[in-house]
Amino acid sequence: MNRDLEELVELFEEANRRFIDNNERLFEIDVNERTLCGALLVELYKVLYEYDYSDYYVDVEYNRRIRRTGKEEDKVYIKSVSCSIDKSQIINCDLIVHGRGKLSKHDNLIALEMKKTKKNGELRRPRKDTEEISDRDRLMVLTESERECNRGNINHFFGYELGVFYKVNHYAGVANAEYYSHGKHIDNSEDWLIPKARKIHRVK
Repeated sequence: MNRDLEELVELFEEANRRFIDNNERLFEIDVNERTLCGALLVELYKVLYEYDYSDYYVDVEYNRRIRRTGKEEDKVYIKSVSCSIDKSQIINCDLIVHGRGKLSKHDNLIALEMKKTKKNGELRRPRKDTEEISDRDRLMVLTESERECNRGNINHFFGYELGVFYKVNHYAGVANAEYYSHGKHIDNSEDWLIPKARKIHRVK
């Protein structure tokens, strides 16, 4: 893992530590992934400034790609990736850290997919459509470099420097992450302890 990538992992893990420490109640009541991503967004913003990444933004479910043209107006696309010869899949990542198309280099930093697991550790709501790319596959696509991308369409290249597949197991009280870079899985985090979900009677 190169130095710049190590710094991004360190940045993410510091934000994650604060996210877990400051949001005990969210874990206890077992809120959905979107709420957890919103809370993680807050901590990422703070850490970005501390690590001198103040030009970057954190967005939840952002699905636009901006291509700089050098002219007054940039081109805006919906993010998508080729899944077959005649079909493309729209990309709607859970959380990203990026420059919103304003930076000429290194505009895309971190792409994160979050999933909650069942008691046995398996992912909830497994995908049934075989043509729809999985979260892990999506992170591999998003972190490919332009040289590694072989889909031929400029709209299908993204170049995120770090991909994070973040798993939360409320029942075991554990969270962890898989890290992706250059289109492949490169490392795993340690397990982080989180508050276990309480047995709460949900009123329908």
